[in-house]
Amino acid sequence: MKLTLTLPVLVIILTLTLSAGIAQGDMIEGSGTIGAYWAEIDGLNLASSSIFTPFAPAPATMYLVGKSGDLAGVGVLTGPAAPLDINTPTLWTFSNSEGDWSTSSFVNVNPAAAPGGYLEFLLTGVFTPKSTGTLFGFDPTPARLRIALNHGGASTSWSGTMNMVPEPMSMSILALGAMTILKPKRRK
Repeated sequence: MKLTLTLPVLVIILTLTLSAGIAQGDMIEGSGTIGAYWAEIDGLNLASSSIFTPFAPAPATMYLVGKSGDLAGVGVLTGPAAPLDINTPTLWTFSNSEGDWSTSSFVNVNPAAAPGGYLEFLLTGVFTPKSTGTLFGFDPTPARLRIALNHGGASTSWSGTMNMVPEPMSMSILALGAMTILKPKRRK
């Protein structure tokens, strides 16, 4: 019996080979809401500020509420100890008993609303669990942290949401392989 390697067969072999080599382990899935707390800013209002220092009932502590998925067992996330400089947000990191966060990108969602007392931004990065926390055994996971600031009078409050966003690369490769197989053949 003669084995013919057609393009679809080659794509399947390549897909299976690549997906076996880059298959991701057990990533964190879930989300948690960070309650509304107070913050310090370096200007008179949000439009004139570039430094945001978050505080909860205790400095540098974020309490997760409304948790789901793998974050259900997580109580307190400590950090960040350093303020967030909106001009250089990719330098914002924090570390706690659960893991380490490092920011890879920043989007100021609505900069035009800052003069009105509201500012929202989205940080993306990677959350790497520590061996001492409840998330031990999970792989580093892409994560998004959305923060909203409200300013009125002399006070500023903030709230946030953390979402863990696994990106299964192997599923994308398998889908690409399936699309190649299902592609209609041209007749000559």
